[in-house]
Amino acid sequence: MCMMILPLALCAALVASAADTFSEDFENGTGRWHLPSAQWRVEDGAGRNGTKGLVLEYGKGEKPEWIEHNEMFPVEPGEAYRLEAWVRDAEFKAKDRPVSISLPIYDAKDKLIRGAGVGTKRVADNIIHPDGWYCVSGTSRPLPANAAKARLYIWAKEGSHGKVMFDDFRVTKTAVNPLDQLCCSAYRDEAAEGEVRFSAAYTVNPLKHPAERLHAEVRYVALKGNALGATRSAMATIKEGVASVALPVSAFALGTNEVKMALMDGNEVLGESVCTFARLERMPSRKVYFDEHKRTIVDGKPFFPLGMFWDDVNAKDLAVYTNAAVFNCLLPYKRPDTARMDLCVAAGVKVIYPICGFYELQAGTNVQRAAEYTAKYVDGLVDRFRSHPAMLAWYLADEIPVPYADLLSARNRMCREKDPDHPTYVVLNGLSKVRPLLMGYDCGGQDPYPIGCPHSKSEISSALRAAIGTRQMMYDSRAVWQVPQAFDWAYYASKTVEWRDKPGMRMPTREEMRSMTWQAIAGGVNGIVYYYFEDVYRRGKTPEENARRWADLCAVAREVKDKEAVLLSEPGPVVEDVPKGIACRTWKTSDGKVHLLACNTTRAAVKGSVRVSGRECRIDLPPIGVVMREL
Repeated sequence: MCMMILPLALCAALVASAADTFSEDFENGTGRWHLPSAQWRVEDGAGRNGTKGLVLEYGKGEKPEWIEHNEMFPVEPGEAYRLEAWVRDAEFKAKDRPVSISLPIYDAKDKLIRGAGVGTKRVADNIIHPDGWYCVSGTSRPLPANAAKARLYIWAKEGSHGKVMFDDFRVTKTAVNPLDQLCCSAYRDEAAEGEVRFSAAYTVNPLKHPAERLHAEVRYVALKGNALGATRSAMATIKEGVASVALPVSAFALGTNEVKMALMDGNEVLGESVCTFARLERMPSRKVYFDEHKRTIVDGKPFFPLGMFWDDVNAKDLAVYTNAAVFNCLLPYKRPDTARMDLCVAAGVKVIYPICGFYELQAGTNVQRAAEYTAKYVDGLVDRFRSHPAMLAWYLADEIPVPYADLLSARNRMCREKDPDHPTYVVLNGLSKVRPLLMGYDCGGQDPYPIGCPHSKSEISSALRAAIGTRQMMYDSRAVWQVPQAFDWAYYASKTVEWRDKPGMRMPTREEMRSMTWQAIAGGVNGIVYYYFEDVYRRGKTPEENARRWADLCAVAREVKDKEAVLLSEPGPVVEDVPKGIACRTWKTSDGKVHLLACNTTRAAVKGSVRVSGRECRIDLPPIGVVMREL
């Protein structure tokens, strides 16, 4: 459990500063908005209550023009901002989201700060009113130290058409705790022995609160038992925007303890964050959990998840899957019934069960209806399958937007309460989402898909950066099952107008899938779930191409399977003096031997050496090459 606390003085200061940073109701016409074409106009009667409003209107087959506000407005580091706007889209046709309203953040030189901006969504209670209007909103994280400016953007996806009306834009400072949610490194916030780490990111305005004056303190107090009320404290370390402290489990009273971290500037408390931690006499018996090294433990034994995303579970495809003799789990998008779950048991395959839908429906209803819907469908699925022998984990979210953080956290709490035997899992599309959603999952992953990507110029080394970045953003407090690319972007681009004619889209080669897989493992992940069985097995242009794709992926997965005993061992010694372009990781097996994994993350040959326990090890790798050796 986690909560954040705002000191009263901070609350008062922020309430006092809650005046609009930016507002626009279009009563004075277009103002400083840049209207790029006749698709956009300000019209009498198009706003709420018959006032003036902004209108976007275009026909079927037309490409919509983006719109931006010409004038950037100032924002402050360490502050958080809420964006709110009203939309009426009853006459608009789109396959998914109708329009996007966002507030990107820039530095003083007008350079975009990625991950710092605000997107908008309809969230619980933002219902469509009888007149067709609804509110979209979003709140930023505390802005980074280099934040200086912001600007509003509105855009619609190609393939849509019709008429949308906008009104009453507001951007305001909002009450924010500069100290993020306090996170415990122990699985589900409980441990019986060893060490536990508590971490929280912080963001402050460095001009108001210089780094040299900042410090953090942790206090922990027993909430139950003979030590009720006993309080201890420790100083946390501050480094690169994160405050953290490691404590022996034995320092805590048996039972539940409240742990509170305070971020301070001298004697001034800037923010506080609280979580609970339970010291147990012995750990409970669980079917599936994560150990202190973030390895998956199934029925008491280490388990390396090696699987794929699927569409629908069926006997014919399962036979193909299990005949490969490499995969031990799968994640289907279509929720399997009991018969299909039984098929997986017979095939020896575990299931990551999907309960990742329903957020959009919840967001468009009031709180009571959302809770009723969740109880009927999501809770019912957990009740139905929590004891099924095929269960590995619950899949809670697939690239979920940050505004749904509270809904995700509530679903995670429900799963923990109803099913202590199985962890929860999410896949996110961006490192900036990891911390805002951290209270919503036990295990996370990223899905960098760099090969032939039509909307970015990602290098294959993004597989490594995503793995390392995910662990860092989690403070190494969660397990990571990563999602390497095993699909051709051309299939999805054919369904998306703005990607359709992009060059270079293709299926990754065997060597590229191998590189992305082992880069992720070198980055510290302890599970691999490829995307996507349908693409690999049946979406090639010919049967021969399908066969080749499937053989390529199975060959890569077989390499991982063959090293399973090493991958499930304890971490080895630190690798030092690693040359640029090389990623390394070590394990120490039960016989005392050290195994070194080295990956070339570039498309050029690399040579060099690393040091492991004082020993020099030469590395000579071809482009995107991989080697694992026993030292």
